[in-house]
Amino acid sequence: QWMRDYRIDGAFVRRFALGLRHSRARSHTLTVLQNARAGAAANGRTYAVMYELMGMEADKIDLLIKDWKDLTQVHGITSDDAYLKHEGKPVVAISGIGYSDRDYSLAECRQLIEFLQAQGCAIMVSVPSDWRSLDSDAIADPTLLDLLATVDIINPTSIGSYETPRAVRDYASTIWRSDKAWCDARGIDYIPAIFPGYSRGSFDEKDQDAVPRQHGKLLWAQFQSAKSVGCQMALVVSFDGMNNGTAILKFDKTATNLPDINGIGFEDIPNDYYLKLTGDGGMLLKNAIARRIGQEKNALKYSISD
Repeated sequence: QWMRDYRIDGAFVRRFALGLRHSRARSHTLTVLQNARAGAAANGRTYAVMYELMGMEADKIDLLIKDWKDLTQVHGITSDDAYLKHEGKPVVAISGIGYSDRDYSLAECRQLIEFLQAQGCAIMVSVPSDWRSLDSDAIADPTLLDLLATVDIINPTSIGSYETPRAVRDYASTIWRSDKAWCDARGIDYIPAIFPGYSRGSFDEKDQDAVPRQHGKLLWAQFQSAKSVGCQMALVVSFDGMNNGTAILKFDKTATNLPDINGIGFEDIPNDYYLKLTGDGGMLLKNAIARRIGQEKNALKYSISD
């Protein structure tokens, strides 16, 4: 309902490979998916499955293949009007391909992709931020680029790669623009991952790995920058990421005992501000709105450009 109210198109529902090994955990993940499915149908939103490979052991790819067969053949999820389609094909996202620290191989990833393609799916792959250069946390194997050239959508994860609106613009003008050019040359769609802010670690730690939200400036700068390099869609990470401070959900403004880890604890803004920004950002990418900050009757005192 919140996605409908704030014009957010829909959600990817993560299914962790680790959660498919045991019947109890899998039953829980199925309940979560069915709730999202029902919510999307009731509110005119869309949803799609995102397989998260993080933590998966080698030689376990059959778990995901079996799971997809069950979701489609038993539960019929791709027959839903609400299920996300890309050029007429049901979308399946796979997160975690191309990282250097994983037990599973690129060959196993290819096996999963080819299986899903044979099922008539459009494939979105979430990859490390340095996927083109095969550097940093990306695996130094050119086979990765050969594999990515076969998918429909590429979604690099750049969370933590920038901390200010100015750094966002610099990053987009170099990395995002070059990423998109690589994809455009191969007929692949490009969707950057953007985030409102980030924090990791327990609240009582003195040293936090955090990226401040800056009253929405960071998130809006990413939408503007994505627009500037020609992107027409974006993946916001994330709707409900409470564990790492990336959530755009409404927050409790009456709570007074929360530490100000990344700016959300004591921001003097409406508690639905990030939902509004996300909805407006989506409309911006679709060319459906002009910037209206400062034009509303009760305009916020914070500008979202720096």
